[in-house]
Amino acid sequence: MIMRPYLLLTPGPLTTSESVKTAMMTDWCTWDEDYNVHIVEEIRKGLVQLATRKTR
Repeated sequence: MIMRPYLLLTPGPLTTSESVKTAMMTDWCTWDEDYNVHIVEEIRKGLVQLATRKTR
């Protein structure tokens, strides 16, 4: 039987950068105004622009 090395794609403490760990410290909740207004609304606007963009 040939043993093949595998890639672990799940980030863990050894493969996660400090900037990612810091970003993960913010608890974004769907009922928070900051989350809905600043994150979801911006994503929604971008999706609407893509969906309604005229193509040639």
